[in-house]
Amino acid sequence: MAFATLRRRRAPLRQSAALLLTFVAASAWAQAPATVSPEFKKLIDANAWRLDYQISFKATSSGSGQSLTGSMSYENALAVDATETVTIDSRSQGASLSMQKLTASAGNPAAAANMQKAMMDIVMQTDNIASWMIGDRGLPDLGDDVTPERLQAAALALAGKSIGTMTVDYTAQTRGDNLVNELGDKYKQIIRTTRRGTGGVALSSQQITLEVNGATKRVLLMLPVTLPTVTDAKLTEEVVTTTELPPGSKPAEERKTSTRGLDSFPGQLKVTDAALAFGGGSGVMIDDPVALQGGKISGQHTMMATYNNGNAPIGGTLVVKYTLTPR
Repeated sequence: MAFATLRRRRAPLRQSAALLLTFVAASAWAQAPATVSPEFKKLIDANAWRLDYQISFKATSSGSGQSLTGSMSYENALAVDATETVTIDSRSQGASLSMQKLTASAGNPAAAANMQKAMMDIVMQTDNIASWMIGDRGLPDLGDDVTPERLQAAALALAGKSIGTMTVDYTAQTRGDNLVNELGDKYKQIIRTTRRGTGGVALSSQQITLEVNGATKRVLLMLPVTLPTVTDAKLTEEVVTTTELPPGSKPAEERKTSTRGLDSFPGQLKVTDAALAFGGGSGVMIDDPVALQGGKISGQHTMMATYNNGNAPIGGTLVVKYTLTPR
């Protein structure tokens, strides 16, 4: 666990400031800053935002094939629902996510041709754009004399603090017909596996960034799609094996139950929708027009994603919902 990163605050524009100022100085056609309405000015000047975030992923898969012992078939179903509420309170003037989107498109020749003008547009509107990230993540003030032990204890306490809830429901069935054991006897076997659990969502090292652009009246929001759980979140697994030896005889049943940490399941979700995927699919980059509803900004997106269960990825549908409230 990289505890040293927990107190860091980043200024999104620092790395590209020198480059952008060069473009400004060299440009003869830079546009004048747009006039922003008082409503958007209030959003841009907000010190912090409350984010209410929900994800729902559902996937099923099935198939059949031939194994060394006989014919096999399988069915899997996974449902994951998670919510969290977090404060985004580290503010910077200017565009953070817009620059990241431009940088990501540098390898596209068509996009690269317009990159300089796009950068100029961003720079000239700096006063009308603001970005926010998660600040100190709720760590207490440890004073000037911070020891590794005190920092570790504070980080562990934070990892146990819940900012939301995650629920996992996984079922799998493997069926074998006309199987043959090592003695040459034929048998039939069905293995049913269920994994269910509910636990708190931890803030941990989540990277969440918000950008509000008053000139274009749009919001950019970078969010993770795999949420970490608190340290004590548990998952119950039950495996029921039913065997008919020979096929058609009275089945013999074996049942095993175990408990494991919820953080080890459901594993990694990956967004495969090119329009929304960010960071190799580990997150989403949402770009929405701002439609204020009661002073809040809300949105919902449905996209394709996969769940990696250690074997072949299982494709499914991911729904992301968010509500942003200025504070």
